[in-house]
Amino acid sequence: MLTNIRAFAQQKSRLSALRLVLAFILGASTALSFAPYSFWIIYPIAMALALWQSESLSPKASFFHWLSFGFGCFAVGISWVHVSMDTFGGLPLAASVGLMALLALYLALYPALTGLGLAWLTRTNTPSLWRNLLLFPALWVLTEWARGWVMTGFPWIWAGYSQTQGPLKELASIIGALGLSFLIAMLAGALALCFSKRYKSLLIL
Repeated sequence: MLTNIRAFAQQKSRLSALRLVLAFILGASTALSFAPYSFWIIYPIAMALALWQSESLSPKASFFHWLSFGFGCFAVGISWVHVSMDTFGGLPLAASVGLMALLALYLALYPALTGLGLAWLTRTNTPSLWRNLLLFPALWVLTEWARGWVMTGFPWIWAGYSQTQGPLKELASIIGALGLSFLIAMLAGALALCFSKRYKSLLIL
């Protein structure tokens, strides 16, 4: 009996670690949505997959899931920071990489707060449409806004900035970068519903 419990716990631990690694990879892939690559479609797909994976997670697990996603996003997306510190600031390579990693980890707290809030607010039987198409976009934009304001702000690589070459760029002058972030998060929510075989969300697309 104890052997079975231990085996189950080890399997669950491996699955959790694998989910965190995959979340990191998905986050890292979003860097391809920004200049100079501008593959805008990658961001909503990566976000949708991360949202789909987090569907049944506890608030604690959801926090670390989105922390891993955010760390992947910023560790790759702001890698130029360590280059600046190394090349122009004269810092040793290890120091510049370490400082960049700390900054990326701090910035990753904001997506993590989105995940925590989403899981906490949907602990009861919250309709999936409400969770994915309204609550998630609202929390995502709220934490992006906070990231752009706290401690003078770090509004780097907001989701909306991934649309400089995308089909939504014409709306930027009307709704701004955060408005685009809301639409991208809503699109990701619709895609996540499709992954869950709730095909009515195709109407959103």
